[in-house]
Amino acid sequence: KDKNLDKTANPSIPDSLVTVNWWADPVMKPVNILFGADFREGGFVNYDFLLKQDGYGDYAAFNTHYWVFNGTGLKEGDEFGFERELVGYEADGALYYYNNGVPTVIDTLDEPQNYRIFGVSPTRRAETEDVPYGHATMGLFTNTNGGAVFNGATTNWVNALYTDLENNIVPDTTVDRITKNVYNKFKENRLPPEIVSWSPFMTDNKTINFDPVVINSRDVLVSPGIHNCFL
Repeated sequence: KDKNLDKTANPSIPDSLVTVNWWADPVMKPVNILFGADFREGGFVNYDFLLKQDGYGDYAAFNTHYWVFNGTGLKEGDEFGFERELVGYEADGALYYYNNGVPTVIDTLDEPQNYRIFGVSPTRRAETEDVPYGHATMGLFTNTNGGAVFNGATTNWVNALYTDLENNIVPDTTVDRITKNVYNKFKENRLPPEIVSWSPFMTDNKTINFDPVVINSRDVLVSPGIHNCFL
């Protein structure tokens, strides 16, 4: 992907067709705009490094109050997809920070600010340790036209849905349920309102896949009285 070689061989080629990564000059159209996540913030898993045998390749669940997780029984920080190596070998991600224990996308020009992160998994973008770790970020966002995009953010998503009865291989029950939830909700073409804040809650610091995370715990007792719930 050498833009200079492309320009030399094709002097009249418009910038939009130069052979480079989508986010690179002169194309400058990162796929975050369309999908909410991009390989440059993600990377490799189960690809010569970050192997399943070392504990990698699943998602830690977040925002589990969303309909996406209906019927899965998952709570904040629970892991899913490990046996079928759900995350890998290539995965996409978005830059984020923890806001009261909720992974929240960082405000950039090319990132939908309503991209809700449902799963996080550490990745590496190169063989060398000089390149910082990235993260796969499964999520969903809506646009102003009433459309929505769900992004599993991993090439192995379909592997977790694979069936081979002769070899006793069946779909991962959690990934299968999430996929059905998304399919059915999109078929209805009507998404419920988002719950973006709640009270009370606590935050817990944990390590998942050797990665420090902050968990928003809503399993707290609520005393009698009036409480706030923001939609």
